[in-house]
Amino acid sequence: MNKDRLILLALLTGVLAVAACDLPWENEKDKKRLPDRAAAANPLLRHYYDMRTMPADMDPIKIPEGDVFDKKELEVKFPMGGSEVVNEVRVRLYLTPPQYAAGSGPDIECKVVAPDGTASAWQEVSFISVSGTEFVINRNAEIIFTTQFDGTLSDGTWKVLLRDPVRDEDGRVSFRNGTLRINGGLPAGSVFGADSDVLALNSLAYNHIWHQESDGRRRRDLSWVGFTTPVRADFTITGSFAVTSFTLSFATRSTFQGDPTTEMALIIISPSGGWYQPSELAWQVEQGPISDGGQLTSDEISTFTISRDRADSFVGDSFPFLGEPSAGTWTVLFWDADENGDRHYLSPKSVVDIAGTLTLVDGVEASLTLG
Repeated sequence: MNKDRLILLALLTGVLAVAACDLPWENEKDKKRLPDRAAAANPLLRHYYDMRTMPADMDPIKIPEGDVFDKKELEVKFPMGGSEVVNEVRVRLYLTPPQYAAGSGPDIECKVVAPDGTASAWQEVSFISVSGTEFVINRNAEIIFTTQFDGTLSDGTWKVLLRDPVRDEDGRVSFRNGTLRINGGLPAGSVFGADSDVLALNSLAYNHIWHQESDGRRRRDLSWVGFTTPVRADFTITGSFAVTSFTLSFATRSTFQGDPTTEMALIIISPSGGWYQPSELAWQVEQGPISDGGQLTSDEISTFTISRDRADSFVGDSFPFLGEPSAGTWTVLFWDADENGDRHYLSPKSVVDIAGTLTLVDGVEASLTLG
């Protein structure tokens, strides 16, 4: 009898122990704190997380800091295919910095290991710059490896290693997403083309005020606001080809003399979960007038055009959507990065330059063109 009781007690203890270990991961709320893993965009192009499922205030994935490493680097794995001979490898990273004093910053480094064990040297990741007491985040930071993997085959699991090698207590950087692009992300025999879509004038996106968030440390950080919080403009592309360029056009209406050129947060997300977050330097904008049909208003209309292609010579950053499959839903997210009482909307009215005069035109839709 005592033996049976001991066996039963052992079984119950084991069950409770397993249940206790599973609880944190079985909780549905906890599961949603990280985005879904992204499927391959093509055999030579893969994003780690699907940005289309990025949750609000996602769990931080910290990059290790220290002078001595014992297999403690953050390791991010990318299963790739294509059976192609490698001549170039590019890693694009979406990182969030810690809070730190102006003039200092984390020293993030990146290393790539091929499936056959071939490894690159460590390279610095330039994803942050300091201007006075402010810092500017480049969420499209790219590291290029041009000769280290010559002759290696693309098939297999590639590893991207990240570390902060200096233990100077400047805080820990969070990994949000990464992209691995082999040979430009353009498989042999890629088909090219062009297609576009417009945002319907009766779309709710034109009527919704943009969400405001004021956390300066995470300014314009999608991992803070989440995919479902911003105003979402969806563009459906039916043509099927490898993307080499895009042009996004839209207009905004701002109240209380708000300035969308400094307050707008914008991110473009591809059907495969890739991202591009342009800085103000990428925007071409026309602003005014504040008179609508002779009726004075405090609102201001601004018209934006954002265009990039594979020929752009932006230092350190190649075209972010090179090789992406075009077909599917491309999403543009808008939110307000300053909680200052201003209000911003997408606008079906646009400002155009007619014979040197800025003129307000009705019925102009937001559009996305891929090439």
